[in-house]
Amino acid sequence: MLFIIKKTKHFVTITEISKVKELIENIVQCDINTKMAILLSLLTAQRSFTIRSATWNDIDLENGVWNIPASKMKMKKSTLHTSK
Repeated sequence: MLFIIKKTKHFVTITEISKVKELIENIVQCDINTKMAILLSLLTAQRSFTIRSATWNDIDLENGVWNIPASKMKMKKSTLHTSK
């Protein structure tokens, strides 16, 4: 075969306002740990593994910095998230 045909990936999206409202209502009903993890995911755009594997040693509360070690990142490059 001369050409390799790549399979198209379809990602789940929410495009209806009513579905977005339903999602938010469901998040509000979650237990506090799940709710905070979802919010942290939305605010930092980090994968769930990165959030679940975070330790207090990675977080500098005084300076508002979350240092994510390269070993926990998908591309194996460390990153910093700041709250400032």
